[in-house]
Amino acid sequence: MEKTATTEYSPSISLDRRYVPGKESRAFIMSDSFKSFTIGSYGTYFTYNVLNVDLEYMAKVTLIAGIWDIINDVLIATLVDRTRTRWGKFKPYLVGFMIPCFFANMAYWLLPVIFDGTAPNDPRKLIYYTIMYVLRETLLTFSSVGSTGILATITPNPNERTKLITNSNFLGSIYSNIPEISSGILVDLCTRDILGISVSNVLIFMGVFCTVVPFIFEINRNLRYHERVMQSIQKPSILDGIKSIITNRPMMMITLSNFLSAFSIGGFNSIYYVDVLNMATLKTIVGIPGSPISYISYSFVPWFRRKFSTKTLWFIQHGVPQLLWVLVFLIGMGNYDNLYVMVPLLMVQEMVFCFFYGLRNIIPTEIFNESMDYCEWKNGYRTEAMTSVATGLASKLVQTLTSAIGAAVLKVINYQQGSTVQTDKTKFYIFALFTIVPVVTGALGYIPMFFYNLTGEKRDKMYAELMERRSAAAKIANEGK
Repeated sequence: MEKTATTEYSPSISLDRRYVPGKESRAFIMSDSFKSFTIGSYGTYFTYNVLNVDLEYMAKVTLIAGIWDIINDVLIATLVDRTRTRWGKFKPYLVGFMIPCFFANMAYWLLPVIFDGTAPNDPRKLIYYTIMYVLRETLLTFSSVGSTGILATITPNPNERTKLITNSNFLGSIYSNIPEISSGILVDLCTRDILGISVSNVLIFMGVFCTVVPFIFEINRNLRYHERVMQSIQKPSILDGIKSIITNRPMMMITLSNFLSAFSIGGFNSIYYVDVLNMATLKTIVGIPGSPISYISYSFVPWFRRKFSTKTLWFIQHGVPQLLWVLVFLIGMGNYDNLYVMVPLLMVQEMVFCFFYGLRNIIPTEIFNESMDYCEWKNGYRTEAMTSVATGLASKLVQTLTSAIGAAVLKVINYQQGSTVQTDKTKFYIFALFTIVPVVTGALGYIPMFFYNLTGEKRDKMYAELMERRSAAAKIANEGK
């Protein structure tokens, strides 16, 4: 007999039915688990030292392209939300844009090969970089909106959705760090002239490798994916999309939180390990003690969810890691380049951080999906594309600004591109950028989440009524065939 979840609003609402068949489920889990299969923090090092594009020009392009990205986000989101096809709302874009996105990513990683030996301000390289940057960001918007849509529509059952997300994140945690670890080891071997090849060639190869492998699994997922959350016949306009966000208090709080958090200036960890501690592999060594804990942390998630609300868990998984970085900065201020102090300190920080690793990978996604269901509950239609864009729209503008600031800050602190020799003053600034600066500049993001109110009884009532509505709509649709 099928289990049912009983609430005061509906005595017999099934939350245990499985909607996604095995092959599709495995395709989703495998593809989603590769979303973090990248060279990680060495991507920043690649951007500043391997692309070899003038930092001042890079900051300008990032700012201009970011503004364009915000404009096209709204247009693309409206187009996707108004799409109604026999394949669903998202699948046409997932399938249609996966190959262009693949080649755009490849073009980015191969830019240093195409313009090998050219100066940072070479006009041909600057033009190519600008075009590819803008084109890549535009194409990736379609991919990003589609991937968000998969999570929201692959199953109407929030419990099954959580299981899919948990399984994909757990599987991804096993091998997603392999490229970053491998990159660190190879960078150290190259800087010590053991392999006889350059750091640039290693990072180019790893970037291409991390583009090809996820693409293989993405093809399988996109072709097998089916939408199971019915869309309304009514096609929401731009105003409807904006209204669905303004009147959606949970989503508004998430959007404001993302916006304020985006002021965080960070992404300098690889530079810290390479240019301050002089060993990229230390990043891997520091993470070894915490690695087993990160896998185990997924088993803690059910206990956390039973004891705390989604809102409380959001604060836990955000606040604890930030507090740890404050302690690392205070303890390491006078020893920022001392291996014997910093390595053990960062190991402890990583171990505690990994205890909450499972929560950090599941709760933000679940909060977004809950808020999207709230939109359907209140408005009778879903605007996944516009909502996903809106939650990142304001933050994108700020991130564009902070990315430009990040490149400019390196220039201000007299960071020497392509050199492993930095002044003591520059090293301290890099340490601060690695630890305390991201915490301070992103702290305002906590304020809106105090007003997030989709918890407890209200959440239970929402899902009970949604399940009833969807069952009734499916029955009508079947009778009309």
